[in-house]
Amino acid sequence: MPPSSRRRAADSPEAAAASSSAIPAVVAAAAAAPAPAFRYEPNQAQSEKREVRKEYRRLIGNSEDARANMGEHKVGDLQDMIVRSDRLYESVKAPGEAVLDARLLLNTSETAAQLAKNMKVASGAFDIDEYLARIAGFIGGKLVQPGGAGHEADEVEEEDVEAWQWDRLGRAAGRCTKRAPVMDCLLGPLDVQANKRKTTKRARIEKEGPAIAPQQLQEEDIQRSENETTRLVRDVATLLEVEGGPEGLNLFRFVIDPTSFSNTVENLFYVSFLVRDGIVSLEDNDEGEPMLTSVEAPNDDDYAQGVTRRQLVLELDQTVWKELIELYNIRKPIIPSRQAAAAPRSGAWYG
Repeated sequence: MPPSSRRRAADSPEAAAASSSAIPAVVAAAAAAPAPAFRYEPNQAQSEKREVRKEYRRLIGNSEDARANMGEHKVGDLQDMIVRSDRLYESVKAPGEAVLDARLLLNTSETAAQLAKNMKVASGAFDIDEYLARIAGFIGGKLVQPGGAGHEADEVEEEDVEAWQWDRLGRAAGRCTKRAPVMDCLLGPLDVQANKRKTTKRARIEKEGPAIAPQQLQEEDIQRSENETTRLVRDVATLLEVEGGPEGLNLFRFVIDPTSFSNTVENLFYVSFLVRDGIVSLEDNDEGEPMLTSVEAPNDDDYAQGVTRRQLVLELDQTVWKELIELYNIRKPIIPSRQAAAAPRSGAWYG
C-alpha cells in the first residue's frame, strides 16, 4: 500500500528554482505534504477502476521512457508526473490500483535520483590559493604565488612573516572552536559501588516419563499419500474445465475457500501442479487480473518452437487472504471444502 505521506513538491516555490535544487526537491518530496488516506471500497464501479488503471499504466510508461531517455526529459516533467499521480490517487479504492501507484512512485524516485547523479558540479567551486591569499591579507600580509617573483625561500624576509597578525587569526578562529572547560585532574577516586553477588536458584530435577519413539513411515503410507494428491489434482483440473469453460476463471475466485485458510493454500498447491504440467495456463486479462484457463499440454514440437516454462512465487498470508475474500466478495468456495484430517489411528501418520 502507498504510504500515508506522499510527495507534494510541484506547487511549492522551490519548483521554479534551477535544476540543481529541483532534483533534490523531487527526491525528498515525500514528506512535503500529507496525501489523502487510502480508503478501501469493495463496491467501486468496474468502469471507474478500468479508467484508473488505464491512466496509471500510461503514467508508468511515461516514467519508464523518462528513465530510458534522461537526456530528453527535464525535472519539470517529473514534477508534472507527480502532480498528476497525486490527483489520480484520490480515485484509488482497491489494492490493485494502489500497487500501480507504488510502482509509479518507485519509477519516478529512481529517475530523479539518477538525474541527480548525472549533474555536473563545477570542480573549481573552492580555490585553495584564493583561500590562502584572503587569509594572508586578513592578517596583514600577502601570499607569494608559486613560480612568481620572490618565490625562493631565501627571498622571503623573516621579519615580514613575524609581522603578520597571527593573534587576529587566532581570535577569529576561536569564535568557531569554543569548547567547554574540563577538569585537569581528579581529587581522589570516584565513588565506586560494590557489585552485589547474585544468587541463582537451582531448578528441581524432574523425572522424565517413558520415552516415546517417533512413528515410522512405511512405504505403503507414502504411496497412499501420493495417490490421494494425484486424485485431488485431477479433480481440480476437471472442476476448472467445467466451471471455467473456454474463458477460464479468476485465480483467486477459483482457489480461495472463505471458510478455511488451509484449504486455500492446498488449492494453490494443486493448481501449481497443473500449471507446471502445462495443463492450465495462468495469464492476466485486460483488467490485470490473473486468469486460469484449461489448455492442452505442450508437446515436444511446441517446446522446439520456443515454448518455455516460467515460474513465480505467490505470497499469501491470512491478512491477504481476508482482503481477497472481501475484494472479490467470495461467500462460497468453487473447490469443495475438505474436512480436517482426523486424529491418528492404529499408529498410522494419516487420518
